[in-house]
Amino acid sequence: MPAKNTIKVYADNSFYHIYNRGVNKQEIFVDSYDYYYFLYLLKKYLDPTFKKKFIDPVTGEALFVEGASFVGDVKLVAFALMPNHYHLLLHNISKYGMEKLLRRVGTSYSLYFNNKYDRVGGVFQGVYKGVMITNQEHLLHLSCYIHLNPTELSDIHAKNLTGYDYSSYKYFLGEREGKWLHPNILLDMFYPNEEKAGACYAKFVENHVKRFLEIRERVKSVVLD
Repeated sequence: MPAKNTIKVYADNSFYHIYNRGVNKQEIFVDSYDYYYFLYLLKKYLDPTFKKKFIDPVTGEALFVEGASFVGDVKLVAFALMPNHYHLLLHNISKYGMEKLLRRVGTSYSLYFNNKYDRVGGVFQGVYKGVMITNQEHLLHLSCYIHLNPTELSDIHAKNLTGYDYSSYKYFLGEREGKWLHPNILLDMFYPNEEKAGACYAKFVENHVKRFLEIRERVKSVVLD
């Protein structure tokens, strides 16, 4: 019997909670550069302005080349990277856009990780898991659940959600911006006033910091084990 949520139904214009962890629950992000490289890959494929810099070996001139892109096929709405797993909330625009993005990111990161740490074999625990999200209430509470994940870490900075650098929480509050991330897809559903959206969202999430398990229960049908 296949593991829970490894069989996915791909549909266009749909939202998905995507999750994967390290093989044998081992760490997939060992140092800060690992986190930043994973985020770099997401930006590489999802930022419409992304261009990779090359140096001409003859002239020394800096050249900028557009990379492969899944812009228009899938959008990243929210994320949280943890030491041994990650959570992504994706808006799948074209039917197989999400699948192509995750395959590219997973393969590229595995090659990077194995090369850096002189290891062989799988980095992730099999195929990523995914659940389609079909209503707005689940979307809102799932984003809260994702952003609350760092509260499980012992690091004091993670207890203060705005002090955690490896989630999309600061983007939801308007403290960071990036064309590769689309928090307004969710914020606009519930907080149409853009000036107040960040503050309203922060209040919603921080009111649940001590009720992480409650949030998990509310969205248990789309939270992945």
